[in-house]
Amino acid sequence: MKQTINGMGEHKWNSNCRFQTRRRIRPCGFRGPSPVCVQAMLENIGSCHSEMTAIALYLYDSVLTRERWPKIAEYFHHIMIVEMRHLELFCQAAQLLGADPRLWSNAGGASYWNASCCSYRKDLPALLNAAAAGESQTIAQYRRQAEQLPDPNICELLKRILLDEEKHLVIFRRLYQEYCGPGRQN
Repeated sequence: MKQTINGMGEHKWNSNCRFQTRRRIRPCGFRGPSPVCVQAMLENIGSCHSEMTAIALYLYDSVLTRERWPKIAEYFHHIMIVEMRHLELFCQAAQLLGADPRLWSNAGGASYWNASCCSYRKDLPALLNAAAAGESQTIAQYRRQAEQLPDPNICELLKRILLDEEKHLVIFRRLYQEYCGPGRQN
């Protein structure tokens, strides 16, 4: 029996599509065990620059901004949900490639994810800039992986997730301009 990663239908897991692209993630199988693909998936799952770090930060940012900037809090919340789906997909991919999909990375030796990976900010401009910078770094990481990894299905998965990350970057930049741009008091 060929195992496949579970695809997602048109926004069945998050009905608010302002925070993700409309293109479906198709179910796909993988060529087989590949140490380089496993390492990339684990990096995306549990390194200090991973989906888990984004989820933890966006949860914190959503709670922190809820009272004073409810729109920003809502955006962080919805983007966090999209990042949770990305984490789930990378975990499924890692498992199908033969890895244990714990919150860890094996780059340079196994290390578990922990909250010290997060850079907590309370100042709104710094918080939004950090979110945008994190998305930019994620985009660069996933592009590099999509260009270098040998499995075309992993590359396709990365390219699809990249579309969401690019959308998140645009959202964070727009929020910064709206709330922190020239002449704005936050």
